[in-house]
Amino acid sequence: MDKWTALQGHLRCPLCRGGLRQRENSMRCPKGHTFDVSAKGYINFIPGQKPLKGYDAAFYAARRRVFDAGYYSHVLEGIAGYLQGVKAPRLMLDAGCGEGYYAARLQRCLSAPCIGLDVSREAVRKAASPQSPVGYLVADIANMPIKGGSVSLLMNLFTPANYGEFARVLAKNGLIIKAVPGEEHFVQLRRAAGDSLRGEAYDEKRVADYFEKHAVLIDRFRLTKTYPLPESIRADALRMSPIAFGMTDEALAGFRVEEITIDASVLVGRMPPAGRTGRPRSS
Repeated sequence: MDKWTALQGHLRCPLCRGGLRQRENSMRCPKGHTFDVSAKGYINFIPGQKPLKGYDAAFYAARRRVFDAGYYSHVLEGIAGYLQGVKAPRLMLDAGCGEGYYAARLQRCLSAPCIGLDVSREAVRKAASPQSPVGYLVADIANMPIKGGSVSLLMNLFTPANYGEFARVLAKNGLIIKAVPGEEHFVQLRRAAGDSLRGEAYDEKRVADYFEKHAVLIDRFRLTKTYPLPESIRADALRMSPIAFGMTDEALAGFRVEEITIDASVLVGRMPPAGRTGRPRSS
């Protein structure tokens, strides 16, 4: 419970917005709303949540195998290298942390208090352990159980954003780092899928423009690397792409993808003062 003792001053009740304080193995607000710390060391702020379709334990286990095999290591190292020149954060937040790949490693690099938050209970169960210094939460990114102005470094990596909540929880001059898929991300799978692709094509510029409408862009950089994709890891890697969502194992097996490009466009910004929009300058 030591990490929750250290983090309790940053947490608030998502039901009444009162502060949360540790009471034995739980967090409780003044109105009596109580959230237990699980045996694995995380707190679930969405009790009774039904499993999210497509995001089950097997999906996150496959993602963990891909991360452990090093396929996103250049993204992690690039972000960690950038943050070496940044003042040590008072509190880090990984909003949409998934199974904790970035939160756990960046916390070690920066030696700073860290919260990892995801709406998926299965993702947080995969990320958490009693020994981890990261405080993992199952929570809605649209109603984060975090006090306003608490976060000095917010990471939002390959996952949807909620800029209203980001503006609320970020401290003055707090930094936001967002990674979005670049134009070459999983390009080999997109080529192989061809006419079987469904829906609107991904537009990196549109996502970046949306970031700039809400945040003041201060820096951007790209992290791209192409990896060989042996059969032993191929199905797990392809499962990580939205292109593969809804496809059967048999359909995926038909894609003879021998290599894969992981292309991340990283946007760095700060939230503008209240009443102003982003994009005071372009980069």
